[in-house]
Amino acid sequence: MKTEESRASTRKLGVALILWALPAAVSGIFITFSVDHGPEVGMVGLAILALGTAFARGWALWSIVHLGATWRFANGLAASGSTVVGIVALVALTQSFGLGLLVVLIASWAVFLTVCDAVMAFRIRHVQLSRDLGVLAIASGALATIEIVFPLSSVYAVGILGAYGVIVAVYLAIAGVSLRFDSSAHIASKESSTP
Repeated sequence: MKTEESRASTRKLGVALILWALPAAVSGIFITFSVDHGPEVGMVGLAILALGTAFARGWALWSIVHLGATWRFANGLAASGSTVVGIVALVALTQSFGLGLLVVLIASWAVFLTVCDAVMAFRIRHVQLSRDLGVLAIASGALATIEIVFPLSSVYAVGILGAYGVIVAVYLAIAGVSLRFDSSAHIASKESSTP
């Protein structure tokens, strides 16, 4: 691939990370400043985060096509899984549900993202992006572990989701701005023919 095309794709990926940071920030701020940390607040926060993630990943999938089949497949899975979780969260808000459903949805989604991001981190040659995706995989893995392993009250279960949203938003925003404005950045997949 030509260097100029690669730089354009790098900038687009930076935009995708910034787009992904926005719903994470909205979700984190919404949860943090909510007086009530009940399951309903957590479900709204999860819906915002999951659907926003799906949009950002879908945009990246549509606009950046040269990073290899494995990267596209993992990113497409992450977008699809996030869409499903977001829709389930919205539907749950119309029904009566308990903390158990919220925890299962958060943990399932986080495990799913962990696997997808780890695969993408491994398949990208760009050191910075590979590291960023690896950190996001670790953050999602930590969210899943905390939600599954520790017996949490609603306040803690929802609060952990809010903290995840804020931390991920800050990290994604920094990573996205860095990629967007780094004119020397060059991203390639380990599957592509050029370094």
